[in-house]
Amino acid sequence: MLQDLERRYRRGEASSYDLALPLIGLGRAAEGLEWLERPCETRSGLLGYLKVEPMFDSLREEARFMTLMERLAFP
Repeated sequence: MLQDLERRYRRGEASSYDLALPLIGLGRAAEGLEWLERPCETRSGLLGYLKVEPMFDSLREEARFMTLMERLAFP
């Protein structure tokens, strides 16, 4: 599934957010955060879900996630 998502991402058919969700769900937080940081640069609209998406609950206390939230100006 991840390889398929990566192919779709390269073709512009999937977002980096789409790749982050399954990685985080698999416990691969560092990789998931890398994918989440990519749309931060372009201010992707999907990043609005970071604050409320339950999939990210396990990351809420991680420094990288808190920094990402600060960069997006989420309280």
